[in-house]
Amino acid sequence: MTAALTPSLAVAFAVVGLVVAAVSGGVLGVALRRMPSLGPWWVQAALVGGLGFGLGNALALGGALLFGAPLRFEAELLTTGPWLVAGTLGTACGTAASLVAARVAGSLHAGAWPGWKWVLAGVPAALCVVVAGVAWMLLLGAVGFVPEAQSLAAALAAQEGWVRGVVLAFVLGVAPLTEELFFRGWCQPLLRARFGARRAIVAQAVLFGAVHTDRVWAVPMLVLIGLVCGWLRERSGSVLPGWLLHVLNNGMAAAV
Repeated sequence: MTAALTPSLAVAFAVVGLVVAAVSGGVLGVALRRMPSLGPWWVQAALVGGLGFGLGNALALGGALLFGAPLRFEAELLTTGPWLVAGTLGTACGTAASLVAARVAGSLHAGAWPGWKWVLAGVPAALCVVVAGVAWMLLLGAVGFVPEAQSLAAALAAQEGWVRGVVLAFVLGVAPLTEELFFRGWCQPLLRARFGARRAIVAQAVLFGAVHTDRVWAVPMLVLIGLVCGWLRERSGSVLPGWLLHVLNNGMAAAV
């Protein structure tokens, strides 16, 4: 028997998920620090990234079943409340596990306060990204390709009440922060130490685009966002400018 989707059950599930994320991430982080065989950067990447992906999907599936979601996987995550809430909380907890592991291992570097000049640089950078996105959409239309509806906006339009609030909190709060910490705070410094700044910026941007393949036509724009955020991270020494860009971009995507 499944339980009804309620705010209290969702909060309880999120708390349990965060505890699991903290414990699993901490154990992996300690192992990465103490076991020389886990030292190579590609091993760290596989373990830390795999922890977040695996735990996030497991929690999303378990939460969906707990909340009473139907056992159909064709876009259910974006069309029903149980799948949407479970997927949102599962993704958040899975990413938290990766960040805890990276932090404990000593390879997560968010950077110091860069000053207001650099933080506010995220605003014009976001506007440039939006202009580039509009141009990309016009180009796609000119060659006869009509992209499907924005998945995020469609998901929000189909929901109401506290479910919509959960998704908005994730999209505008959790997702930008965790993605900036993961890609620009962890991946970029890790790659930079081995391949140099330019290659690190490009590599993390490609990775950032590659994990957002639910809309293949949008991958070039996502890579562009990753490049801009990576450049801001490199020049400012902080993930904060890219985080502000990310928040503004996600907010516009949710509103369109």
